[in-house]
Amino acid sequence: MRIEWVEGLDGAEASAALDRLEDDPAVASVLALAAAPRLEPARVLDGPLQGRSVPILGGVFPGVVVERARRSEALVLVGLPRRLRTAIVHDVGSGPPSRSALAGLQQAVAEGGGTVLAFVDAMSEGIEELLTTVFDEVGPFASYLGGGAGSLELASGPCILTNEGVLADAAVIGVLDAPSAVGVAHGWRPVGEPMRVTAGSGRTVVELDHEPAATVYLRAVEAHRGQALDLDRFPEIAPSYPLGIVRLDEEFVVRDPVAIDQTSLVCIAEVPERAFVRLLHGDAQALLAAAERSAQDARAHASTQDEIGLVLDCISRALHLGERFDEELAVADPGVPWVGALSIGEISNPGDRFLELHNKTVLAARIQAGARVHP
Repeated sequence: MRIEWVEGLDGAEASAALDRLEDDPAVASVLALAAAPRLEPARVLDGPLQGRSVPILGGVFPGVVVERARRSEALVLVGLPRRLRTAIVHDVGSGPPSRSALAGLQQAVAEGGGTVLAFVDAMSEGIEELLTTVFDEVGPFASYLGGGAGSLELASGPCILTNEGVLADAAVIGVLDAPSAVGVAHGWRPVGEPMRVTAGSGRTVVELDHEPAATVYLRAVEAHRGQALDLDRFPEIAPSYPLGIVRLDEEFVVRDPVAIDQTSLVCIAEVPERAFVRLLHGDAQALLAAAERSAQDARAHASTQDEIGLVLDCISRALHLGERFDEELAVADPGVPWVGALSIGEISNPGDRFLELHNKTVLAARIQAGARVHP
């Protein structure tokens, strides 16, 4: 395993770093994580990525973590000693991919091992359908980890890094013939009473309990804070008050409200109609404890073989924690050399459950990058 990184987004420096990895006989594939405040400058990576002999997958994010520090404009490249089998999915928003688009991925996963890395344009519609198709095709005998790429502009754009260049409204899925240990946690706690999504579609919640969703949401936040608020303050309060989809196991799948469309709430990921949701809130200590728990879970199931750590931490947690976010990065350390990204949604299959897209979570993983699962 070899890590190269360059400060800023410079085509010549990116090309030189990729050349070094490509020329290294110990590198069989590359995980690429870039940080940019806006997506358009990331197009400078288009040329350096194209035509490489090693498989490349990754994304552009609001931030990356390398050498235990957050970077707002940088490119991090991880040379892996195992070759990834990758599939690129174009036009994610047009519906689930055909099985032919994912051909060959299932054969790369042996029973009892394997790691699936998945990065998708966070602003694409239909991400849940894509993940369902991937899980159906590849199967349960793998650990899944990945995240939503994009920027705080919250608009679809060139953010998926592949051998074809930098793509928009796309996803890249890679299977690594090596197992991994993954921990996922969030630390958000319910406040207030359950609410039912009585009207909505995809990411948009139109009504809660038969009232305009934005009105009900604001009223619930006011009740918790004990003060009157105005919807003009939504960008200020939303990072601290996500929604939690209630599940039968009493856990929550967190959903991040990011905008108001007239009287509807627009979230980062799908909120099913007729689902019950709770308003969530988290103090700093609860969030930090969850981040530490994710790292402990990854360590608990790890081996002593050659490993690389990967941490995907939701950008909205950074916005909520502010100056204390550095503490979160410290406790999320999976215990091996690691890199990370501040993602817009996190992808995992916690335990033996189906594949899910989370918001506002911390995902810590240890990948046995040098281990061979089957011949």
